Amino acid sequence: MKLKTALSNPTKCRKRQRRFSRGFNLVELLVAMLIFVTCLLFIFGMFPTFLYSVNLSKYHFLANQYATKEMEYVKTLSWDQLQSIEDNGGEFRQQQITTTLNGNQDVITFYSEIQVEDYIEDSETVENVKYVRLRVKWKFGSATADNEYRFIDLETIVYNQ
Repeated sequence: MKLKTALSNPTKCRKRQRRFSRGFNLVELLVAMLIFVTCLLFIFGMFPTFLYSVNLSKYHFLANQYATKEMEYVKTLSWDQLQSIEDNGGEFRQQQITTTLNGNQDVITFYSEIQVEDYIEDSETVENVKYVRLRVKWKFGSATADNEYRFIDLETIVYNQ
């Protein structure tokens, strides 16, 4: 008994080869282009979001550096100066930093607010100890209202020795 296969009949094998080697038809090509264009639109649509995130990260990094510098300034203050800040209701400072973002020079203004108050533990004021809160705020993008500012808060306790 002899089995018939496609290999035993070279004519059928050539027909099958021709049918598969003709290339893509128009519908397959259109579907592939649709998928490709959809992916490109998604990537280009996300690009502004990526840039926004990178710029926000850079501003946040600079604000952290500025906040650390301000906290170091607080640590250099004498006890009398801390008492004066507490009596005046706080100290407000600002600094402008020029930076380059995406090839454009940008000026960022950081505002710092230093609040000093007595340290309270178990509903009692602790002598010779002050609680210091530092808030750094900056405007990012086209923020106009006060609630559109970004904030960093640092806190510490200062002892009078």
